[in-house]
Amino acid sequence: MSLSDLCGGGGNGGSGSGDNQALREMSERNKKINKQMAELDKEDRSIHKLLLLGAGGCGKSTVLKQMRIIEAELTGRDSFSKKETDHYVSIIQRSIFSIFDTILMYCEDKGIDLIQRINNMTPNGSEGYTGDQIDAFVDFLRYVSTISVMQFWVRQKDVKNIQLLYHCPPVREILEKRNEFDLFDQADYFIEHLERIAEENYSPNLDDILRARAKTVGITEKFFDIDRDFKFRMVDVGGQRNERRKWIHAFDNVTVVIFVIGLSEYDQFLAESETNENRMQESLDLFEEICNNKYFKNKPIMLFLNKTDLFEQKLKKVPLNTFFKDYTEDNSYDSALKHIQKRFTALNKNPNRNVHTQPTCATDTKTMKHIFDFIRSTILRELLDLSGQL
Repeated sequence: MSLSDLCGGGGNGGSGSGDNQALREMSERNKKINKQMAELDKEDRSIHKLLLLGAGGCGKSTVLKQMRIIEAELTGRDSFSKKETDHYVSIIQRSIFSIFDTILMYCEDKGIDLIQRINNMTPNGSEGYTGDQIDAFVDFLRYVSTISVMQFWVRQKDVKNIQLLYHCPPVREILEKRNEFDLFDQADYFIEHLERIAEENYSPNLDDILRARAKTVGITEKFFDIDRDFKFRMVDVGGQRNERRKWIHAFDNVTVVIFVIGLSEYDQFLAESETNENRMQESLDLFEEICNNKYFKNKPIMLFLNKTDLFEQKLKKVPLNTFFKDYTEDNSYDSALKHIQKRFTALNKNPNRNVHTQPTCATDTKTMKHIFDFIRSTILRELLDLSGQL
């Protein structure tokens, strides 16, 4: 079959010139399409892909939120849309519910009757609570224990009693063991700001949004156009064990891996484990797996040692050798940080690759601005190294 037959030319006289014209036009269109695709491909390759990895609760999503805030400050855009901000209202309400729900579940698991302990407090006794307040504490805990999270909403008239309940001796005694259960880090913050949160027209500020905890499900991606010469996509994936099977879908065309750990987790138990596995050990195991994965064999890796603020506070009460039995230095912040950093970087089996470490406090926008500069300079330096220009 001839080319003209394929193109519809039946061999009739006078049709050949028309067919040739159609072929020329098709060829020109293909050239334009190929040129556009090449330009898009070139543009896409100039956009760096930053992959955020780490165990659940390490602060990955907070890092992503901080990048959005920093971008907004530099470009004049909004950090979060009104729809997103409104959505955080319900996330924060659910967070308040989860504080007491988590405490009650822990007490049930340990055979502790928290409601009875509160009932046993003496009205107007040494604790300073009235009988009505104690009754309100009990009523609130019973209310939490019988409803679903979607039914919960903080009412202004309940704020004072909820705050008093959180600080009463039986609850504080349970909170002293918070390393044994998955109470989110910012519980104290939201209890302190509960009166504002319970206002009828409450709209979360940036600090509220940063501290709000919502588990990442699946893959979240955000494009950043902060710097004309440095555009990037930051990809966040769920850190819980049941989410990690999805990670493979985000491994292609990665420029740099940012692995986040929670420094303050060295004495905490893994919520997903039934055998009280340590959360820091989970991060160590996961980092070793990622660091030496074939997909990232020659990729730069940044290790964010996150939650420095909580880590420094915890060291004053809980020695680092609670977990790291071989740690013999003093319990100072600098010594403890250095030890953890060494333990992680030693897991890198590629002698030709550096693991770039950076202490971070993802809830602190001021310090995270320096982290953006660190990310940018590290990536550019690594790219120059790979091209042989350094």
